[in-house]
Amino acid sequence: MDVYAVVSISGTVGKPQNLKTRIDKNGDTDPRWNFPMKFIIDEDAALQNQLTLVIKIKAAKMLFGDKCLGEVHVPVKELIDGVKTQNKKMMMKIVKYQVIRSSGQPKGLLTLSYEVGEKFSGEPAAAVETVTAVQGRRSRVSSFGGLVVADDGDGGL
Repeated sequence: MDVYAVVSISGTVGKPQNLKTRIDKNGDTDPRWNFPMKFIIDEDAALQNQLTLVIKIKAAKMLFGDKCLGEVHVPVKELIDGVKTQNKKMMMKIVKYQVIRSSGQPKGLLTLSYEVGEKFSGEPAAAVETVTAVQGRRSRVSSFGGLVVADDGDGGL
């Protein structure tokens, strides 16, 4: 099974931020992407619980379009609240969420790591360019930043 994820932030105003991982052709029901993603987050909207990180896990198919295997919905506020700082440095956080099928049934776990970046004002495009991804399962994230999506295989897909 060739699996990929489409990640977006729902509840945003303006052009939606939709990012897609590469296809994992070798993971079958235990895909691993280790794919850094950066999102610009409106902190006020996030803290008012208006934004949701949506991860759609899909199987690439040649005929009849791709099949949605399941989804994860995470309030961005939960991600921001979960980050701790130490000596004014942002700390990487690793979390797991249940993947839910369209039927409402659980289908494995999704592990993702994230980090909240520094606040900025002005043109978002300029700020995104100043962020660099760290190797492996990490990247800068959130109040401006990115999320790394990686399934740890605890439940399979």
